[in-house]
Amino acid sequence: MDKLIFLDNGATSFPKPEEVYVFMDNFYRNFGVNPGRSGYDLCMETEELVEKTREMLTEIFNGKDPNRLCFSYNSTDALNLVL
Repeated sequence: MDKLIFLDNGATSFPKPEEVYVFMDNFYRNFGVNPGRSGYDLCMETEELVEKTREMLTEIFNGKDPNRLCFSYNSTDALNLVL
């Protein structure tokens, strides 16, 4: 696949940077639980990771309240939420 030209980047960001693959591999192996669904240690650690991500994204987008940042499945889902 050295000569692959991917023209559907609007639907899926591909290829992703190597850091994304490394992070997601680590996440699924060590934190792959549903945050906010229970109170056991791993669930709480995962919720903390989500909250830190929410805070970082709020800062990137010059937001004021991380609780107002909404995660969505994709851009179409996000636009539907806004509309």
